[in-house]
Amino acid sequence: MKTSLSLLCILLAGALGAAASLPQGDSIPPQAPRPTMHHQTLRGFVGSWDTLTKCPGGPGIPAFESKGTSKFTQGPGDLWVVENFKGEFMKKPFDGMALVGYDTEKQHHVIVWADEMATGYHFGEAQCENDCKKQSGWIEGPGPDGKTRKCDYTLERKDDKHFVLTIAPTGDAAKAGPTVIEYTKK
Repeated sequence: MKTSLSLLCILLAGALGAAASLPQGDSIPPQAPRPTMHHQTLRGFVGSWDTLTKCPGGPGIPAFESKGTSKFTQGPGDLWVVENFKGEFMKKPFDGMALVGYDTEKQHHVIVWADEMATGYHFGEAQCENDCKKQSGWIEGPGPDGKTRKCDYTLERKDDKHFVLTIAPTGDAAKAGPTVIEYTKK
């Protein structure tokens, strides 16, 4: 909760700082950014999905598969999508959420993930390939041991009703193998 509140305060401070720097008087205010092709591809995720998570396990965590659901909604300004994920982790309920967008300045997709397994959040960046049917990059955040770790991130759209998200640990943790989540649109 503390991390979420801190993140909210940082975002609000940035928005207030940006508002304070706007020209005063008769100046024309800047226009909000318009969605690009990259933002429009995110709209394809909006809706309800069934999920199948395949986790290889790791130290103290046995390999497992679990079913879940995910709901994507359109976010602010049609520039973001918000994912609410519900599933199981080691036979216990698991909730998580993501905020996914495209940074037109940096020219890549951005991902923020938070769940009930850690008080920290994950942040990542990905580049588009094949008309944005595939995004490849990295995501970094707390691992099962609480230490920050970086993983390879790949999201691949098979068609309008199927996509696969693969999170593959790097370094010593790579021995365990990737976690794969298969999404099927309801």
